[in-house]
Amino acid sequence: MKIKWDIFNLFDGMINIEKSYRACDRALDALKKYRENPKAFEDPEKKAEMDETIDEAIKAAKKIVSLEGKKNWPGVFREMHKNLANIYIGLGMFDEARSEIEKLKEFGEVGRQDAEEVSQKLEQEIKAKETASGA
Repeated sequence: MKIKWDIFNLFDGMINIEKSYRACDRALDALKKYRENPKAFEDPEKKAEMDETIDEAIKAAKKIVSLEGKKNWPGVFREMHKNLANIYIGLGMFDEARSEIEKLKEFGEVGRQDAEEVSQKLEQEIKAKETASGA
């Protein structure tokens, strides 16, 4: 019985990881489409669908990163922090994005490179927002 339970837990963990990746991909795609054509999301149902997709992705990614220190999945954790940072940038939640970028730096050279890449995107978004608001 114990072997069955361990296999189930391993399989369940893999499903959650894959589900989280897919949720993040859908959210980032929705944010990209929204940025390219905000008028396409003026329909309340379409906007609500996008919001639900984004909420699902954030919850899924946070669930995965909550396992840091309990599981040895450094690449998965790094990717989830990167996804969260990119989602937060797309939502204009810059402080949250900065927090995720700081966490990326804890994942060695690859994490540092990801942090630099996402930081550049964050700075571009901040500048674009300032330009749009006339600041």
